[in-house]
Amino acid sequence: MGKKLKDKVCFTIANTLIHLLGSICFLLCVYFFFHFDTIMERVLYISGTIIVSIALTYIIPIDKNY
Repeated sequence: MGKKLKDKVCFTIANTLIHLLGSICFLLCVYFFFHFDTIMERVLYISGTIIVSIALTYIIPIDKNY
């Protein structure tokens, strides 16, 4: 019972950290959107940031079978 609870706590912490990283990437994306001058720079930066955010949030495997 103790080990399962510890695993659940570790999973929750890891999940929260990954979501925070994704949120930080999104906020950086919004900040730099207004920082860049040309449309092409904005498009490239936003697409790159969205890919990184999705990767951090969904692709990194965390076992959710708790």
